[in-house]
Order: sequence, then structure tokens, then C-alpha cells
Amino acid sequence: MGVLEFMPATRKVLRLLASEPEDFAAEYGVRLHEVAQTVAQHSLSFMKSFPYETSPDWFGHFAIEGETQQLAGVCSLKGPPVDGVVEIAYFTFPGFEGRGIGTEMARFVLERARRLPEVTLVTAHTAPESNASTRILERIGMRFSGEAQEDGVPVWRWEIEAL
Repeated sequence: MGVLEFMPATRKVLRLLASEPEDFAAEYGVRLHEVAQTVAQHSLSFMKSFPYETSPDWFGHFAIEGETQQLAGVCSLKGPPVDGVVEIAYFTFPGFEGRGIGTEMARFVLERARRLPEVTLVTAHTAPESNASTRILERIGMRFSGEAQEDGVPVWRWEIEAL
């Protein structure tokens, strides 16, 4: 794996990728992944619930694999902090799993969360079973804190203090 580069997923970036993926690739000098356009469309839909014209510090980044300049994943905070708590999320694009990219994205977004002065606790949710994502969270220092519900679905909750 080459070193990852991170591109802010602003509304401008997401709009271009969602509507004109070839223009996006040419403008930013990256190779597209087959799921990137769908991810951008879903991200734009999610962002409609927030009143910001551009992505604030707590929103997402695309991960670009350095050697190939291909989009390899996306990571973000799932919204602004609420009562000092913020949740991280990351998605490694198919074909890039098992190469450390998920860990690097999770570490990147965790460090961004820790730099926000209002954040005291960082959380993450996984499927309620041991899997690649639980191992990633353990690698970056997060600890299992119990079961929870997300949109009516059982999940495992992970936490780490924002020191």
C-alpha cells in the first residue's frame, strides 16, 4: 500500500463526483472507483440535514491511494459533536480491504475529532460481531463499551476519550 492522501469531501467535490465523475477525475487527477459516484450521491443526501454550504471540520474526506492515485475509501465524523460526543465512520472501497487503508482512515478521522475543542469522547459503531472493523478500532485504541441500537438495528459501541 502506498501512503494515503486525504481530500476534503466538500459539497463542491461531492456534487462534481456525483454528477460528472469523469470531470471530477480529470480536475483532481485521481482514478475513480466504481462505488465512488454512489458514495458521493449518498453523502450529498446525508448532508442535506446540515445547514452548512461547505463541509465544516467535522465532515468527511476521500482517501486516495498514493501510488495509484485511486480513490480507496471515505472517512468522516457522522455529524457535529453533541454534548461533547462525536461518532467516526469509514468505508474502505471494495478491492482495497486488508491493506491497512481502513486503519489509516480510522486513525486520520480520530485525530481530526480529537482536535475539535468541544469533543470529549469519540465513538464508533460496528456490526455486533468480531470483524475487520472491530479489529481496526482496537488498533487505534478504541474499546468496546457495550451494545446499542442504531436506526433500530443492534450494533456494538466503541469509545475512546478525546485527550
